Amino acid sequence: ALKEEWGLQELRRKIQDERKKAKLVPQQTVELLIASSDPEFLKKYQKEIEEGTNTKMKVVEGKKMETLLEREFAIELKA
Repeated sequence: ALKEEWGLQELRRKIQDERKKAKLVPQQTVELLIASSDPEFLKKYQKEIEEGTNTKMKVVEGKKMETLLEREFAIELKA
């Protein structure tokens, strides 16, 4: 679905912004701690998220989330 693809692109962009803020080099693989109001979305697109952002994803709960299009996410990177 087009909306899901758009949501995935926006999430990847947000993760890349966080990588840039953390001054990570593109080749550096980091752990992505992520929470979402739609865990099925994360499960469905885990491979695309990890490959598109050079991260290893770990789904967590209890984080303060922000809205990104139709879903809410909390993102934290650990080098």
